[in-house]
Amino acid sequence: DRGAEIPSNRASLLFGSRPAAPETESPTRIPDRATICQCNGVTKGVLCASFLDGNRSVAQLAQSTRATTGCGGCRDTVNAIVDWLTAAEPAQSLTG
Repeated sequence: DRGAEIPSNRASLLFGSRPAAPETESPTRIPDRATICQCNGVTKGVLCASFLDGNRSVAQLAQSTRATTGCGGCRDTVNAIVDWLTAAEPAQSLTG
């Protein structure tokens, strides 16, 4: 009735099109007070503190902070923070 062209993906008329996933911001640009996990109210500062306390993987951070245990929408950002912290960590000596 509007005279518009029919899209090539006709199902999008019924279901809509999904927006592209947002790009993960560089962890260096995220302030410590920024909430990373909206479901559980976990900030970047809390994730960093937990990492420094020995929780070195996303699974360990999830267990200690509950980040990523809700909808999972923050998993990529938490992953990026873990990678960033791991890369920034000085190599530890194996001599003891």
